[in-house]
Amino acid sequence: MTDADNIFFVPLDFKYVVRKYFNTLRPRVFVLAESELWPNLLREANRQTKGVLLINGRISSRSFKRYSRFKFIAKKILKNIDIFLVQTEKDKENLERIGVNSGVVEVVRNLKSEINLPILTEEDLLKLKSDLSIPAANRVIVAGSTRKGEEKELIEAYSRAKSVEENLLLILAPRHLERFDEVERICQDFPFKVMRRTQVSPNKQWDILILDTIGELAHFYALSDVSFVGGSLVPWGGQNL
Repeated sequence: MTDADNIFFVPLDFKYVVRKYFNTLRPRVFVLAESELWPNLLREANRQTKGVLLINGRISSRSFKRYSRFKFIAKKILKNIDIFLVQTEKDKENLERIGVNSGVVEVVRNLKSEINLPILTEEDLLKLKSDLSIPAANRVIVAGSTRKGEEKELIEAYSRAKSVEENLLLILAPRHLERFDEVERICQDFPFKVMRRTQVSPNKQWDILILDTIGELAHFYALSDVSFVGGSLVPWGGQNL
């Protein structure tokens, strides 16, 4: 993510911790995405910035039921947001039913559909394969945004496929960063050479690669021969590309 000045975790939602973050960063505008509606974070953002904006906002049916039970508290929290840019008419309706003024809510669709995906040339793909030590003859399976419970099944399927076609490689991209160690331990239960993306160097061979970086998955989908999108082997409902 080369366009970002800094990348860090959202602070724990304790008043003194959040205030310290804002006192240090001193942002002019605060933009949050989807449904990260933390009370102290929003209160401090409203207090210390010139505007608070929610982009790609969504209020699921489950969240709506929860907010509806505590409508007074939810309305008080949401008052800290100046503009809501939401994904669907249903999200807009849910916010209005909670008590948000319709004049500050606008439906702009899912912003992920506006992303300009990178267009990689054949030369770009060859360079990426070279950087990853992928031999030209090998075929690549990329499993992106995988969730807990999926990796073991994917590796078992990969093992069966590899017994038929030996030159297969598997790249696993866990949905959540904190699962990298867990996924690596799962991989080590199988007789394959396992490596992380950040450990790859020329001439280091691997069978399974764990993508432990942010912002590269689209490139990896582009070089794959077969792609799998996570959240579909467990009761989650699938994941966006």
